[in-house]
Amino acid sequence: MTTETSPTSPADDLCAAILNLPDGLGQTFAVLVDVDGETRFEGYGGVLPGSAQVVGPETPLLSWSMAKSVTHLLTGCAHDDGLLDVEAPAPVAEWAHDERQNITIRHLLQMTSGLRWNEAYTPDGPSDVVEMLFRSGQHDVGGYAVQSPLVAEPGTTWVYSSGTTNILCRVLRDVLQTAGTDTRSYLNDRLLGPAGIGSVAESQCRVDATGTWIGSTFLYLTGSEWLRLGRFMLDGGRSNGAQVVAPRWVAEASTEGSVPTGEPYRYSNHWWLWPLGSATPDAFAAFGYEGQHVVMVPSKNAVVVRLGATPDAHKPFVRAMIHRLIEVL
Repeated sequence: MTTETSPTSPADDLCAAILNLPDGLGQTFAVLVDVDGETRFEGYGGVLPGSAQVVGPETPLLSWSMAKSVTHLLTGCAHDDGLLDVEAPAPVAEWAHDERQNITIRHLLQMTSGLRWNEAYTPDGPSDVVEMLFRSGQHDVGGYAVQSPLVAEPGTTWVYSSGTTNILCRVLRDVLQTAGTDTRSYLNDRLLGPAGIGSVAESQCRVDATGTWIGSTFLYLTGSEWLRLGRFMLDGGRSNGAQVVAPRWVAEASTEGSVPTGEPYRYSNHWWLWPLGSATPDAFAAFGYEGQHVVMVPSKNAVVVRLGATPDAHKPFVRAMIHRLIEVL
């Protein structure tokens, strides 16, 4: 299904091109564009891998690592609700008597914990993320990740790690259980519902056998719900006149961390920042494996969403198209 308001505009032409990728570049499931709070383009296509389900407006689509950005917002909510302190050492029992006791929740949010981690998505080679999500660690993802040894002083090096996110999610599990709730309920009642994004069922918010939300990877929202998340961020964490998430947490999403990534895309607190040399260096985004994008562009008051399944080798091609789309909005 495709809805176009200006079929001959360059932006709509690019949206259509992203939605209908050339052979070999995978599938695009959804493309949505919001400018000034209005949906300018909304299109769907493709079939979910491993099924015969044709993607449409009501199809929940996998976040992959875009869930990390939601984990940041949820952590901020827990801080403001007095459940944890993001600047304090992470309350991890396994670290209480060694150097890891100095790792703060902020270090985890900024991927500067100093823990050893291999994020390679190589099923046939050594990979901590594959082992955690799909092999020996899958029943206790946080428990797997907290065993990682310290290889650098916390706060001095940047290493992208789904493990650090799941350590955060285990911390959230523990403090929420103490408060008499669970992560999915808190996610719905404290964030997604009040933000006007929508609520998630059990199948849309995967938890492991210990009750830890696998917030590094597994959150399912429809295309329009992902778009509403982007609009919520551009609106400063407000929805229907209410401040749902404090402005500081929204600001953190677009403020570069203290340790450079060494990559064109800078890193924040579980969010990515557009390159400084790009046409829109104020843009910030939630990214996910296989080319998931929710990009906020404050200077254009715009949100661009692309969801799909593109092989990693072809991700630069898709991302270049998104850059061009943002430039012509």
